[in-house]
Parts: sequence; C-alpha cells; structure tokens
Amino acid sequence: SAYHLPTNSLVPVTLRRIPEGGARLLAQASSPGPSGPPVAPLLRARSASSGPSVPFRILDGSTTSGWIESAPGNGQWEFVTLTLDAGLTLRTLQITPRLAQASAPQGVWLVGEESQVYVELPETEVGVPLWVDLAEPIGGSCLSIVLDASPGPHAGIAELSAYSELDYSGGIETL
Repeated sequence: SAYHLPTNSLVPVTLRRIPEGGARLLAQASSPGPSGPPVAPLLRARSASSGPSVPFRILDGSTTSGWIESAPGNGQWEFVTLTLDAGLTLRTLQITPRLAQASAPQGVWLVGEESQVYVELPETEVGVPLWVDLAEPIGGSCLSIVLDASPGPHAGIAELSAYSELDYSGGIETL
C-alpha cells in the first residue's frame, strides 16, 4: 500500500521488478546531435521515492540544484518518476549526474511503460553533463529513473534534459 495524499488514505500499488538483462548503454561526454536546450519540453516531474514533494529541481535548467534521495544507504533503487508529454518519444537524454551535495550513481535504469534500459554513468566533475543516445526511443506517458548504487551515503541527479525527434528534424516547424 501507499499513502494517497489527496484522499488521505492508503491505496493498493503494484510494484514491477526491473527485469534482468535488457539493453545496456554507456553515457557519453559528447552530444549525439542536439545542441542547446530541447526544442519542446518533454518531461514534467511527478514524484520521487524520497518523499511527497515533487522533484522539480531536476528539470529547472540549473546544474547547481537537483534531486537528492534521502533513504539510508547508497541510493540504490531510489527513483524519480516523470511524465512524458503525449505524442513525442524520448530519443536522447542529457543527464548531469553529479551535485556538489551528493555523489553520482554508477548508473541508472530508464524505465518506460514498455521498455527499460540500463545506462552506465562514467565519473564526471560536478555539473558536467553526459549524453544517452537511445537505440530505441522511449514512448508512453511515464518514465522512471531508478538509481544504481553510489559510492557515498546519498545519491542525486543535478539535471535532466530530454530530446525528441523534433530536436533532430528541424524543430516545431516540421509539425
């Protein structure tokens, strides 16, 4: 069960395990194509395992703020859930995995409604972004970013930027 704030009650939940195997990618230091911010906002913060507050700072455009999980341990299995805007698919993710106040996870699972991929995150300096070029774009209405273990007591993500086919095909004018 989980606490549902609007109704002040417990509601049943179904937890899905992340399957073994699946696609594995290595985040890269250089962009696979896009430059600058995404043409259209693709993600909206919805919830996090760290509590009832919505992790807006993970999408605020600043690498000095972000989301830090608050569970005891190394952060493994903590997550942020985001809404994907309808009609667009996630093709590339820019992730800034390291905040000054938290350690970076060694990887993340990107879990969509019909797909999941593990992304290894090489060590970077604070505020340095990495790029994930997805072989298979992620669609649907929901995306969770699930942390793998980190070397420190708390893990976090400074910033996310999501790029869709609009960022590769000439932008909004192509619609």
